[in-house]
Amino acid sequence: MSEGDSNFTIERIPLDDNPDFNDYLDQHNPVVEIEGGIYRPSEVLNAIDPDAYRSVLEEYRIHEEERFKQLVLNEFPNPIAYSFSMAENGFDNERHRLDCLRDAWEALINLLYAIVIGESLSLGLSLREAKVITGPTEQTPVNTKHLTTDTPHVKIGLMAGILRMTAEQGISMVCAEFVTDEILSALRALKKDRNDVAHSTALSEREAHEQFIKDANIFLPLLRQVTALQHVRLLRFQKTASHALDYRFELFQGHATTKRFTTLTLNTTQLQTCAHYLNSDNIVVHVGEHIYRVSPFVYFVERGGETRLCLYKKIHSDQYLYSVIGQAAQVTLTDSTLTKQFDEVKSLLRPRGSK
Repeated sequence: MSEGDSNFTIERIPLDDNPDFNDYLDQHNPVVEIEGGIYRPSEVLNAIDPDAYRSVLEEYRIHEEERFKQLVLNEFPNPIAYSFSMAENGFDNERHRLDCLRDAWEALINLLYAIVIGESLSLGLSLREAKVITGPTEQTPVNTKHLTTDTPHVKIGLMAGILRMTAEQGISMVCAEFVTDEILSALRALKKDRNDVAHSTALSEREAHEQFIKDANIFLPLLRQVTALQHVRLLRFQKTASHALDYRFELFQGHATTKRFTTLTLNTTQLQTCAHYLNSDNIVVHVGEHIYRVSPFVYFVERGGETRLCLYKKIHSDQYLYSVIGQAAQVTLTDSTLTKQFDEVKSLLRPRGSK
C-alpha cells in the first residue's frame, strides 16, 4: 500500500513504552507552545512524525547499549568485566565468543553467590532454616554439600532460599537490593538455555553466532538489572596508610588485569565489623557502607608480580579447584587458609545462637 493511499497509516509506538527515551528528548529539546498550551517534545514528535520518533529511538537505543557496555567493561567487578570484554573484543571465533559470554554469566552467578554467603557470615546467620529453592514447589533443606556446590542451579536456589528466609525473619541484607527474584529467575533461564544447547565445540560458526545473539539478548538486560554492581568493589588489603583509619587496598574493577590500588577511609563502626578481614589472605567486597569477606569463593593467585582473581569451582579430594580470571587453565590450591575459610562457611549450618 502506497503512502499516498488515504487508508495508509504509520504504526505509532506507544508513548509510554519508552519513558527513558522520552525524558532524553524532553531534556534536550525545548517545550512546544501552541495557543497557550505547553506540550512535551516527545509527545509532539510521536504524534506528528511517528517515523522520525522511531528512527531517533533506534539511534538512542544503539547509543545507550554501547554506553552500558562501556559501563560494564570499566566499572563492574573484574570477573564479570573481563569475560564480557573477551566476548566483545577478544574472541578468536564465534564459538570462542559464545564461551566468553557464558563465562561472564557464570562469573555473575559465582560473584553474587560469594556476596550472599559473605554477607550471611558477616551477619552471623544460621542457615539451618533456609531452603534450596529450585522450583515453585521444589525446596530442599540446606546441607554442607549445597554450601560448597559447583552446580549453578543449586547456587541460584540457595541464594533464593537465603533471601526468602531473611525476609521472613525481618533481617535486612544489603545484597537483596541487587540479588532479586527477577535476577535469579533470569539466571535460571540462561542456565536452562545452556543445558538445552550442545557445547560450543559441537556448533558450527553460524550456529554459535545465532546462539550468542540469543544468549546476549537475555544476558544484557539481566546485567542492566544489576547495574548496582558498578558500585561494588572487590578488594585485597595491602597496608594501613598515613592516617590511622586509612587503608590501602588492591582494587579489582573493570576488565583490565593490571594492578590498581585505592585507599578507603573507614569509620570506627566499619573497622569494628571488618577488622578481622583486613589481611592479605582475604578478598573482601565493599558494598555501600559495608565491608565483608567473599573468600573462599573469590580468591587469588600471585604470578609474576600480578594478582589474579580466581573463582571457586569445586572441592576434589580435599583440594580446591579454581578458574583464574584471564587464564584458560584452572588451578588446584591446597592452602590452610582456604580450609579455614571453608570451615567458616560450613559453620553457617550451626544452630541459631551457637558460636
